[in-house]
Amino acid sequence: KVEPFAVYKATAKVKGNVPNGGGEALMSYGWDSFGWSFDSRVVVGVWPDWRDVSTTFCVPDETVTLIPLVLSNAKDSSLVLKDLHVVMVQSAADHIKEMQAKADPSPRERMLLARYYLNKKDYVNAIRLRETTTDKHARADIACIMAKAYTDKDDIRRNTQEMIRNEALRWPESSITFAWGPSSPIQMNMSSARWIMSERSGGH
Repeated sequence: KVEPFAVYKATAKVKGNVPNGGGEALMSYGWDSFGWSFDSRVVVGVWPDWRDVSTTFCVPDETVTLIPLVLSNAKDSSLVLKDLHVVMVQSAADHIKEMQAKADPSPRERMLLARYYLNKKDYVNAIRLRETTTDKHARADIACIMAKAYTDKDDIRRNTQEMIRNEALRWPESSITFAWGPSSPIQMNMSSARWIMSERSGGH
């Protein structure tokens, strides 16, 4: 369990032999609207001696997935890890202030901040984060969490249109279900996408 928006540092000693395929240490990730996100890892190669490795990570939820070692399509490979430690290195409050102070936050920072603002019902700043980036993934992700936050059908439709305009349907977890009004869920797929895009757009 972690504090949402806080920054954590994972450290360990790693050695291994990964002559082919993929070898990774301290792999961590959370989730955005479309799949794994907010991820961090160290790529391992042919390391006959112990090496000190570290990563930092931050997720907007109370849980994070941390996998100490990962081998992927790595025939005749091996990895060993010891002395794993995880500590908080920046509080959520300080991290939020740091991101807010940036003139042009990264797409990942925008997605984090948008969740922070929507938790506080601050739709104005969430919209600003979406509208001041050209990154399609960030725009679609923020539009998705805004669609979930709204209860008005027109607001939900407009944000769904924004998701589709920014290619949301091409990402792995695009078939998410979210509330369309207080009691009518819709499945986000090509059929509903065509219907949604046929509706009049405008506003936020």
